[in-house]
Amino acid sequence: MSEHQAKDMAPEVFKRLYTCTECGSNMTHIEERGQGNNIESFFLCPIHGPQKREFPRSFHAAVELAGADVDSPRSIIDSFRCPQCSLVYAVNAIDQRRGVLEVETRCANGHKAIRYLPSSLETSLFKNILQRVVHCDRCGLPGHVNDAEKRGNIARITTTCPIHGSAKKDILSTHVDLLNEAVSEIPEDAVVKSSLTDHACRRSLAIRSIEESKQGYKLKCVCPGSKHTTDRILPLTWNEPVVSRITTALLTCDECGHLTHILDKKKIKNKVGFRIVCPVHGVMTRETPSDVFKLIHARQASIDRMPSMVRSLSCEKCSMPVNVRDVEERRGLIEFDVECRNGHR
Repeated sequence: MSEHQAKDMAPEVFKRLYTCTECGSNMTHIEERGQGNNIESFFLCPIHGPQKREFPRSFHAAVELAGADVDSPRSIIDSFRCPQCSLVYAVNAIDQRRGVLEVETRCANGHKAIRYLPSSLETSLFKNILQRVVHCDRCGLPGHVNDAEKRGNIARITTTCPIHGSAKKDILSTHVDLLNEAVSEIPEDAVVKSSLTDHACRRSLAIRSIEESKQGYKLKCVCPGSKHTTDRILPLTWNEPVVSRITTALLTCDECGHLTHILDKKKIKNKVGFRIVCPVHGVMTRETPSDVFKLIHARQASIDRMPSMVRSLSCEKCSMPVNVRDVEERRGLIEFDVECRNGHR
């Protein structure tokens, strides 16, 4: 190919310099050295690390121009998804070697990998990566930073998972402030939503009780789908979105996931025990600290229960509409004896 032809095809030809020959990821240009009439450039693949490329010095401007159209940040983000199971990696450690950040990662299925980042990574993108430091590598849930102990160039970060407790992770000391800033930008509502989702069947958990603990609030939960019970420990800040999600989970039926109504309450020292009534499965008990119950009671009036009421009028076995056969009042509740046209009662 002549030099004239190469210059005409430059946009497409030189963009290929930014493509990893191993995986096809877009790479970041991190360094270059002059070698006579040639330029020796180094590009960084987020999966396979540094790679060397050479090209004539006369094409330097064309190579730089081609790089402006390469979406290397997208390849970096995509590289933090496990290629074996598609789960997003949690970050276990970050170190710097030969001017490149090496990131140790692990997904919730136990698959490990090393990822490579340029040391001059754009701040907003790097904060996105640092947020993965507080994610648990056993379940993928977001947690929070308990402690940061600097030891020379390395900082030992103690994180806490709502399910699996504390974990130790090492990052560069210079990244601690940015880590704290990145974690503070994670919406607490998103953390609560993720924590109150069963990761096996993806159904929303019902909360049976809330207790105060040293690490925050201990939520005793059950999955209406699998009936699996689990505990979550979260350092909750009671803003409006969090109160709404916690209220919904407390009013969720243990058996079917329908939303319920508060039947009555009873104060016991600094706690409140209350009963909820599901339109399908009847009465269940709940318990929370007194101050939490005040928030729940104030919020519950605005919860939309109509979809649950409508679903409760369909047969659980065949989803056909049910007809009322009899109505009785028992123990302060109105009970409906219903039957669908397939004979299910």
